[in-house]
Amino acid sequence: MKRKASLLLLLLPSVAVAEVSDKMATIPEVLVQGAVAAAIAFAVSRFRWWLVFIAASWALLLAVGAYGLWEEKHMREAVLHEQGIKYFVALSAEFGCVVASGVLGAFLNRRARRAQQGVQRDGFAAR
Repeated sequence: MKRKASLLLLLLPSVAVAEVSDKMATIPEVLVQGAVAAAIAFAVSRFRWWLVFIAASWALLLAVGAYGLWEEKHMREAVLHEQGIKYFVALSAEFGCVVASGVLGAFLNRRARRAQQGVQRDGFAAR
């Protein structure tokens, strides 16, 4: 089964663009980097709520990079011509995933802490 899938992937045509796109991360790379960054942001903010600021600073760097790419007129036109608007959508999705996972991790951390404090205040956990 793996051989058939590998052969099928080799036979599918792929587009090779070697102007601007070969010097930038591809859309799948951007999405994988976003998923890894989101997982790290979730893990650190779930561990301690104040570590969400690390995720926020990371997301800010991602947003500044995407904004800088959009503001550079020649780069924007080249990326739009070669990869389309979906590249900027992928950059936005990367940013959004990091922010959302950081906030979700901090929310779950705070909720767990409140539940734990509520149980300890009632005295049920100690007995």
